[in-house]
Amino acid sequence: MSVKGAHVEPVRISTLEFQIYDIVFSKQLVALYQISYTETVVGSHADEAQWHKEAFFHGTGHCGCLQARITNPENHMVLAHQWCGSMRCATQGILNHGHLRTMCASNGHFFSPSLTIPREFAAKKSGVHQHLPIFICRARNITRHKPGGDDVYYVANDQDILPFYLAIVRRK
Repeated sequence: MSVKGAHVEPVRISTLEFQIYDIVFSKQLVALYQISYTETVVGSHADEAQWHKEAFFHGTGHCGCLQARITNPENHMVLAHQWCGSMRCATQGILNHGHLRTMCASNGHFFSPSLTIPREFAAKKSGVHQHLPIFICRARNITRHKPGGDDVYYVANDQDILPFYLAIVRRK
């Protein structure tokens, strides 16, 4: 089952939540959006023990929509499918559907508990844009990409990763 994004809602700068993630992103956080879905992942609430307690980061690309959201900030929720409207935008796709197995590498969805690798992925996929989209996710049934290697992990199935925040960060 794939989830369907319902809306994204900005997290106010004055909240503890925003301030904590601003520190996590080394004071490069421009905006933070909480993602709500119309459906939850099968078993997501039934067995909390299955989900890893640590937050993971997934970097992706965008079509320029992040700049539009920063230039015209909205203090209210935005319907997920109206984030930018581009069907070719990776950020729009994740907001619409969580993650889709058909749109990822054959090994699954890649992510990391450290920010270095997701930032690199986002920078490569975002071209010359000055802002990067980093999704903050929960995951379960996690596999290390290269045993004994770098801090890259993946899940093979859509229902094993759930983005719950979209962080818009400045390129360093």
